[in-house]
Amino acid sequence: MVNAKHPGATESGESPASRQPSAGMQLELQSNQTVLNGLLNWYSVFAFTGGAVPSGHCELAAVNAYLERPFATDCISTEEVKRYRSLIESIMMPGAAVPARPRTLRGRKQIADAFGRAAAEIRTLASALESALLTRGQTGA
Repeated sequence: MVNAKHPGATESGESPASRQPSAGMQLELQSNQTVLNGLLNWYSVFAFTGGAVPSGHCELAAVNAYLERPFATDCISTEEVKRYRSLIESIMMPGAAVPARPRTLRGRKQIADAFGRAAAEIRTLASALESALLTRGQTGA
């Protein structure tokens, strides 16, 4: 019996097509982490200086694609991916939850703290998802 592999497959037999969603999602998680780090810096300044509420743009294409067609349900929790998407969406539209001006120092600090809590949960989820993707890639699942 011949064990045929897809051209370009890994040692475990994983084809490039099945690696692509994992790589796309991993890249998206890392890119969003960079945006999140920038926003954390902006929020720390915003808390003391005021002005416009910081906002950024995070990508969710790979996350949404995963939720439409989960490819690794054995190691990636769909609920964690949904929570990650929900948190990212909430920080991309900060104005909806932020009171209009004038804002006191205490109010700005509360806004920044709320963002910090969401950012901490996003980091935890992203780390868990990246770890699962790496494990999946190493095992060829």
